[in-house]
Amino acid sequence: MKKILLSISVLTLISSNLFADLKSDIQSMKIFKDNHIKVKEVQDKGSIYALELINIKGDLLNASLTKDKKVLLLSQGVDTKTMKSVKVDKDISILTKFSNMTYGTGKYELIVFTDPECPFCQKFSKLLLSLDKSKFKIHFFFLPLVSLHPNSVAEIKYILDSKTNEEKWKKYESIRLGTFDKNLISKYNKLKNKKITDKMVISVKLAQKMGISSTPTMLDLKGTMLDWNNLPQLIKINNK
Repeated sequence: MKKILLSISVLTLISSNLFADLKSDIQSMKIFKDNHIKVKEVQDKGSIYALELINIKGDLLNASLTKDKKVLLLSQGVDTKTMKSVKVDKDISILTKFSNMTYGTGKYELIVFTDPECPFCQKFSKLLLSLDKSKFKIHFFFLPLVSLHPNSVAEIKYILDSKTNEEKWKKYESIRLGTFDKNLISKYNKLKNKKITDKMVISVKLAQKMGISSTPTMLDLKGTMLDWNNLPQLIKINNK
């Protein structure tokens, strides 16, 4: 388990092509020191630096810093040619190897953190069923929000206690549809299966490393958070 978690921790320290001295130099700026802001990541974008910051509350912020370090913009810059946000690039495609289950067979891949009891996650699942699953592939990671959904851990164990991906999806759907036998909650609360527990722990630790604490949270393989309500439009755009 320790070996697995160590490898996951390395994978989730999402790479950036930075020199340590540049990051340290920016971290030492008075504005960050005085306001207890941690510089998480820095990338050189030519005329500016794209930053990811963590404030004293633990919130993740995107910012842009001019090369002379005289102007800090607490928002994402915009490329004047492409009109796309200038931000720290990430590649989180490696995480798909550790997903708890998948849905869809298409080339457009997304990552979603979900809680089977979450009503918005259930709306998201219903939306998926209305779409052509040959056009996308969703990699699901379970994130139990126990304070809101006290049965979520037992339900996740129930889902993961499956031999196939199809079986996992059917169990996941049974919770949304209300056909899940709730008498099984007690059984799975007591279940001590290391393989199942490890899968859930890895998923939770990934969410923590990425600063994700709500569900459903949807990201593309570059680490950009997306509005799951826009999934039909995103699928259409990315299948041209």
